[in-house]
Parts: sequence; C-alpha cells; structure tokens
Amino acid sequence: MRILCLTLGCFIIQISTYAFAQKNDSGLQFIIINDSITENSYITVLIKNNSSTNHYLPIIKTERTIQWNLLYPIEARNFFLNNTLFLNDNMDEIPWYTDDCHDPSEFEDFHAKWWQKINKIKAKDLILLRSGESTTIKIPIRLSFIYSEYCKWQLRDYEHLNKVNVCIIYEQKTEEMVMSFLSKGTKSKLKRMGYELYTNKIVSDTVAVYRNHESVQIAKDTSHLKSTINVKDYVEIPKESLQWKYYTYCIPNLKTIKRLKTYPAFRVEDLCSIRSCFQALLRPEISEVMYKRLIEIARDNYKNKIYLYLISGKRSVEIAEEHNRGIQKQNDFIYISVDTFINSSEIQKRIDIYNNETKRLIKR
Repeated sequence: MRILCLTLGCFIIQISTYAFAQKNDSGLQFIIINDSITENSYITVLIKNNSSTNHYLPIIKTERTIQWNLLYPIEARNFFLNNTLFLNDNMDEIPWYTDDCHDPSEFEDFHAKWWQKINKIKAKDLILLRSGESTTIKIPIRLSFIYSEYCKWQLRDYEHLNKVNVCIIYEQKTEEMVMSFLSKGTKSKLKRMGYELYTNKIVSDTVAVYRNHESVQIAKDTSHLKSTINVKDYVEIPKESLQWKYYTYCIPNLKTIKRLKTYPAFRVEDLCSIRSCFQALLRPEISEVMYKRLIEIARDNYKNKIYLYLISGKRSVEIAEEHNRGIQKQNDFIYISVDTFINSSEIQKRIDIYNNETKRLIKR
C-alpha cells in the first residue's frame, strides 16, 4: 500500500491510496507509475478522468517546473504548475533553501520569458481529458539546481540526504484565476471544444527519490550558465569542519544597517557572517554594504583573536581543509574557501577587502 500525502495548513495527513481512489471515483486522479527514482530523472504521472465531464487542466509542460515553482507569484504557480512536494520519512515537508539568490537582476530574464510564455498559451498547450480518458506526463525531479552562476537552490540539508519522498499536487483552481491567466480566445476555444476547468485539488501518491552520489553535487541548468563555468568544480565545505564553523558563524551585536531603498527586500540584517557577505554579486549598492560589513567582521574577529584567511578557486575547500588540519598555534590563520567555481572579480574583491583589513590590523 502506498502512502498519500495531503497538506492541510501546517499538518500532513496520511491515508492510503485505496481510500483516496475511492474518494475520487467521480473526479480526476494522479497516480505515480514509478516505484522509485533517482534524483535528476523523471517521474511519470498517470492522470485519469473518472468523471462524466470533459476537463482541462491548465498545466504547462516544461523542463523548468522547479525553477518556475521557486521564483514566481503563488497565484500564477498554483494555476499553471503542479506543486512538487518533497517530504522526509516522517512525511514532513522539506523546504528549499538558498544562500545567494537575493539579487532581483538574477530573475529579470526569467520573468520576461515567463510572461512571454503564459501570454501565448493556447488550448492545445493544456492537458485536455475527455470523460473516461487517461494520459501521462513526465515531471523532472531535482533536489538541487543552479539557476545562474550566482544563484544556487537546494533542498535544506541536501548534503546529508540519501532519500526523500515526493508527491505531486494539482492545486485548487477558480474561474477567477481563469479570467486572470487565460486569454479570451483560449477560454472561448475550450468552451467550444466542450472542456471545463477542473477545480478540485488532486494529490498523488508518494514515491522515494534516492540521491545519486556519483552525479555532480548540484544539477546543472545549462541554459543560463556561461561556458567557463564547470559545475563539477562546485564543492561544499564539510559541515563539521573548522572552516565551516567560522564561515557560517554569525557575529552578534554588529552595527545595525538600514535596508536599502533600492532593494528593500534584501535582508541586510542577516549580514553577520563571512558566508552571508558572499551573495548578491551583481548590484553595486548591495556590494558597498558587503564591503563595509566584511571590514567590520574582520575587526571583530581580530579583536577576538580569530585570524581568518579567505581563499577561492578549484580545490580551495580541500586546500583549506589540509591547511587547517596542520594548525598548531592559537594565532595561526584558519583558511576558509568562499568559492570553488564562480571565479568572479567581485568575489575576489570581497576576499581582498577582508584579507587586507586583517593584515593591516596584524601589522599595526
């Protein structure tokens, strides 16, 4: 018996597939055909119309389902996309996480393509199911991905996951949403063809997704990456290591920074660690804030006799680990890798600002 996940507010309810099928005799069903899959592959979902009505489902078939789900307004996502829900073995949702996707300029091209796409949606682009018919769709499953050279997303605690569970959700729709997202021509065509919007929520059964530890650590979305970027070079700092401790350490009682008028959504109050100061690389206004904060962090670390030396580049994580294992004196430098594969001038500038301030303080 497979388990079906249903979300209700903050709760997860578990019921059997059999009970769900009984409850949806007169509606539509999502049934995952795969017994299990590995990450960076596809699940196949069988959609069955058990009703006496011809229905359409406004689902856009795209390789970039996960990106759309993470980056766009909830109303548009809920109308055009299935929700791919990842769960742990306790059937609690595993959220997506990013350190560095805070720069609005990252998404301008993506936004434009999104609106170009939905403005051209025709009846033939949607899923059309006559009464009693079935169809299948393939949905890409990723546990992590790179959106651009400056923006990475992954499931929280991705590095420690060996298996997760996934289910697919078709969110409840309304006719008001149709008015907002489908053109008059498309709506008229669907009506003439005899199809009605399916408005009820559908939740699939769940299947296991296993990590592919032989694959690259973050799946590559090649349509946005420059040819010079090699995703295989991306390496995570070991979570229990000395460099991770000081890379992520949030220093309390730093100066209060006012939010930027140009980017009010950017959380300057979170800039309390080395890690937090190596994000949002594309906006000069944000970079200026980062420079000042890095100098402040360098001074605080020096005052507390914490001597950090920031490095980047291929194998920088391994180089830092090797160096740190050989530390013998309390005042030895602790090496920290802040980048292994982007290799941008902005990252190097921030590294130099921190290291030069530390060197200046030591030489006084």
